[in-house]
Amino acid sequence: LLTRLCGSPSVSTLSECVLAENWRDQLAYLYSIGLKECYSGLGPRLAMISSMTSIQFLLYDSVRRRLGCYNTPPSGRVQDA
Repeated sequence: LLTRLCGSPSVSTLSECVLAENWRDQLAYLYSIGLKECYSGLGPRLAMISSMTSIQFLLYDSVRRRLGCYNTPPSGRVQDA
């Protein structure tokens, strides 16, 4: 199982990526680029995911409201039939 490691921002094509054949190669590559570089691009990714998720919940809520599907809590009383 080969894993392509493209952690450097200077990598522009897949042919420039490092091929890691096992977990030792992967760990050696991660140690070589450093902890800060491992998390590069995380901020924009979190902003994208959070905005997509909030839009999804807004759409879901608006569809539920238009269809009249409200989540009413149980009253706690048992009615006689």
